[in-house]
Amino acid sequence: MPVFLGYGLGRGQEIVHTLTTAGLPCAVHGAIAGLIPYYEAEGITFPGWERYERRKDETRPLVVTPGLQDALAAPAAKVRVALVSGWAAVDSARARSGADVLIPYSDHGGFRELLAIVEETGARRVDIVHGYAEPLARFLRQRGLDAVAAVASAVEVQV
Repeated sequence: MPVFLGYGLGRGQEIVHTLTTAGLPCAVHGAIAGLIPYYEAEGITFPGWERYERRKDETRPLVVTPGLQDALAAPAAKVRVALVSGWAAVDSARARSGADVLIPYSDHGGFRELLAIVEETGARRVDIVHGYAEPLARFLRQRGLDAVAAVASAVEVQV
């Protein structure tokens, strides 16, 4: 049984969408499955997926979050694990994840993509919560937007 490891928000649903639209119905862990209805409400299809049930003898591809492959009902000898992540490009990924196959895939936007998203949304205020938050906020402020490095702001308030 192939097992795909993907984060619960975004990556996991992308894996399920890719598998199911390729004609491979799959079983999906609840941490990933719980968000699929939101994607479906926006018109993204996931034909043939079902929520994973541990007691069921599973033969379909399974999509779970990293770290959950050890809790699978299938015997380890029957399982091949693929890590789908930008972290798969890191040398230590195989040892850290226990994956048999590494599929480097990052869903993070680059600088130009982030600027395009801000421009396309027409946002006048941008709260940046990850990565190089303060330099990006400063860059956007120089272009007339109300931009805040929300992570830094939250830390300052707690101190």
